[in-house]
Amino acid sequence: MRPLDIALLATLGPVWLFTTLLSLDRSFSDHPPALLPIYVETREGPDREPRVRGFLPAAAAHDDFGLAPGDRLIAVAGQPTAGIGLVDLLQLAYRGANTEGRFPVVAERDGRQFETVVELARLRPNFVSPLLGLTAVLALLRGRGARAARAYALAAFAFSLISSPIFGAPDRWQIVLGYGLMLLGVTFSGPLILRAALLIPASAAPRRRWIYVLPWILLLQPVAAASYLFGWPLDPAHGRAALGVISIVIIAGFVGIQAANYFRADARGRRQLRWILYGIAVSILPMAVGYAMFIADPELYAVAQWAAAASGLFPIFVLIALVHDHLLDIDRLITGTMVYIGLAGVVFALVLGIGMPLAAWLSVHTGLHETTMAATFVVVFALPVPSLARHGQPWLQKTVFRQQAAAEAALRDLRGEVGQWAEPRAIFSGLGERLEAALPTESLGIYVRMGQSYAPAYASGLLIPPALAGEGALTRLLLDVDAPVPARQWQRWARTGRLAAEERALLEHLGAQVVVPIRRGDELKAFACLGPKKSGDLFTATDLSLLEGVADRVSLALERADQEALLADERALHDELSRYVPGVVSEKLEQGSDFSPGETEVSVFFIDLVGYTARSMGQSAEETFRMVNAYTEAVSARVREHGGAIVEFHGDGLMAVFGAPRALEAKEAAAVTAARAALEALEEGALASFGLRAGVGIATGSAFVGNIQAVDRAIWSVLGNTTNLAARLGGLTRDFQVPIVIDEATRRGAGPVADDFERERGVMVKGREDELDVYLLREVRAARRAA
Repeated sequence: MRPLDIALLATLGPVWLFTTLLSLDRSFSDHPPALLPIYVETREGPDREPRVRGFLPAAAAHDDFGLAPGDRLIAVAGQPTAGIGLVDLLQLAYRGANTEGRFPVVAERDGRQFETVVELARLRPNFVSPLLGLTAVLALLRGRGARAARAYALAAFAFSLISSPIFGAPDRWQIVLGYGLMLLGVTFSGPLILRAALLIPASAAPRRRWIYVLPWILLLQPVAAASYLFGWPLDPAHGRAALGVISIVIIAGFVGIQAANYFRADARGRRQLRWILYGIAVSILPMAVGYAMFIADPELYAVAQWAAAASGLFPIFVLIALVHDHLLDIDRLITGTMVYIGLAGVVFALVLGIGMPLAAWLSVHTGLHETTMAATFVVVFALPVPSLARHGQPWLQKTVFRQQAAAEAALRDLRGEVGQWAEPRAIFSGLGERLEAALPTESLGIYVRMGQSYAPAYASGLLIPPALAGEGALTRLLLDVDAPVPARQWQRWARTGRLAAEERALLEHLGAQVVVPIRRGDELKAFACLGPKKSGDLFTATDLSLLEGVADRVSLALERADQEALLADERALHDELSRYVPGVVSEKLEQGSDFSPGETEVSVFFIDLVGYTARSMGQSAEETFRMVNAYTEAVSARVREHGGAIVEFHGDGLMAVFGAPRALEAKEAAAVTAARAALEALEEGALASFGLRAGVGIATGSAFVGNIQAVDRAIWSVLGNTTNLAARLGGLTRDFQVPIVIDEATRRGAGPVADDFERERGVMVKGREDELDVYLLREVRAARRAA
């Protein structure tokens, strides 16, 4: 948690808890929350009594009070009212009310006094506040410092003040505090709700700061609320209408902003928004309808209150979207709900249009009760619903979520084709190729048992990790599970120390979102590591179920395969992949240095060319080779000049490390300086004639570094989250159209060398759940001239 989140939790949390407990106490006491149904005008002076100005629109049967505008209130609950203020009047009413909320009043009209009884406008028990506050606390605790989670927590705390009325007790301090907190909640809830809408999801949050000022126009809302509660400063009817209109504007604004954000968000952001939009459909829309009915007819205030109670479900959906959006397959939840709502509408129409008239006709001619016949038709029309839903949902899934439906269909086809692969070699090559086609991922490694270790028999992606020990902790854990292991599960293994450092670093390096174990009898024969989807979406529960089915079919195919043929094919596959395995740091090996593997602090430098693929398609192989050769030579020279080591070349990408294999005191500054020098060299020479530019990402942190035995060779490698983050930051150079992006640790360690980098707050980095503050260099040459 960030300090700001801790401060909010320590200040607003107790306020919410206190008001919620008081509100619950009021709801179950003899003095439940209630509003005074009379608008009064108080006058100063010992002989001045309050005058009736009007009546609360929501007050039931206020005509029965026997009061009229202009009447003087001589006494309330047996106590004289001369010279008292509004708070004193409220105290007399609450204190004198009986268990039914009624209290006696002595009034004067045209010089004649008369007695009457006034009934308080009681508020129904509202349990939205506990949910609001609880989800706000969880958002701060589980939100990883994200601005969206903090914005939701602030809005939820503010709205909980409206949902926790504590007035109604005869105590003066509760009256003042209750109305004060309600007006405070009304003041800030609207702007904070719309601000939260702008920030959810983070990938669609506007970059222009002035946009976040616009919601504060709604600060006029407390004027409408005060007019509705006290009949001042606006006419009560106008205040009621304004309050309802503003409430609908907030709801419409929230829905509109979220709908607009949907088209700007990445795949994960769209998934989060689907949770929120689903919550709107099942909880907020009924509240909007209730408010609209209340505006049209004040007598329907009870309907509006019950409709508002449905909004208590909405905080749960927002919390799921913010911190646990992979909980369920939201796409199937949406399509299932749509199908059943549509079929329910058809059944309702059939019952009204056919069933009811036919039931009335049959009742007349058969003597059976009309209600019995109507219920029979309801059952008859509803019987086909489950069968129709079972066939209708897949069709709707294909229509609404085509990409996901296509992936699921491809996985089902793959599950059926595995049994047709007779040769052992085809099992892993075919599995890898078909998985890539069905679920395009940024990395895919299929590790197969080869002697005493597991080595990649199929691999795709930028970086090919080395082998793993055959008797390691990861392989033992995979033997104990019966289903694919999602990222959250192996990350929990890593946090609790159940994985070796090398195994954790390898999975982090791949960004493994799913690990699929593949058995041959009682032996873990292989496992597949699938990185993030290229679409940016998450692996759904349906994806995991289908992958489990594919793994089961592969296991059966392996059991049928001949053991000797399987070993021979595994070796052939590994030999084919060996040319992609990263090389050692040759200059250190020549000195006889031994790189014992271990974790160390490094700065990882990742560079690739922007537009390389499109450019290479339009030129000959010789031109492409010349371009890549000039590029890699220029970058490698600058990296070495500043103390870095080249880890791997891959097409147009290059990864280097500063701080390993030998320690480097100012590794962050060296990495940033090398990036600037490399980009200057490329702009002035190596890439000038090709019309290309390069982007550099630099991240600093712990990484697993050293020699790792991979079946038949020792590989010097750098693995872990830091390398993964550096590659992601390199990708952000395209999004921000800048040459260099670095993380906060690099900026802090680089010192004056990175003074001209600009901070960009709350950036969602692909493959990571938490927001990061990153630093951008806008122009290399301009920065050089300034220096």
